[in-house]
Amino acid sequence: MQWARCSRLEPLKRVAATIHRHTEGILAHVTSGRTEGHNGKTRTLTQCAFGFHGTHGLIALIVLCCAGVHLDPVHHRPGPTH
Repeated sequence: MQWARCSRLEPLKRVAATIHRHTEGILAHVTSGRTEGHNGKTRTLTQCAFGFHGTHGLIALIVLCCAGVHLDPVHHRPGPTH
C-alpha cells in the first residue's frame, strides 16, 4: 500500500486510497465469507450424517472435513498367490 501511495501513477494512488478507506469493510467481508463457507459445509455434512445414531459421529466428521487433514488411503493390489 505504501509503495502504491508513493507511486507516480495516479490510478494506482487512487486504488491504494480506496482500499485504505474501505479496509474494515473488506476485512469484514472476507471474514464473513469464510464463516459462511464453513456454515454451508457443516449443513452439507449434517445432511450426509442423517443416519448417525448420535452427535459424536457428526462432530468427528465436521472436524475431519474442516481441519484440513488429508488422509491418503493405502491401496493394496492383490499379488499372485503361490
